[in-house]
Amino acid sequence: MSTNKMYTAIIESSGAITARNLSLSRDKNSAYIEVARQMPDSKLLALVPGCHANWTHLFSSHEEKDAQRKVKNSNTKDIDVWSVPNDQ
Repeated sequence: MSTNKMYTAIIESSGAITARNLSLSRDKNSAYIEVARQMPDSKLLALVPGCHANWTHLFSSHEEKDAQRKVKNSNTKDIDVWSVPNDQ
């Protein structure tokens, strides 16, 4: 079994935000370090499991405006986007 996993990385570099498919460590902290070492002049904004870069739409937001789904004053560190409440 491979120790790597495919992610869509959302990266900011020189003011431009891009999405790239990357094979990185399954451990999120190790994956973050790998991206930081591979792209030292870039900022990793998000890692999304799977390959989605080819059909990803990226939008800039300004700090004075709330971005969609922005969480303020939250202690939440991780959000499982695949976790759906039981509708029963």
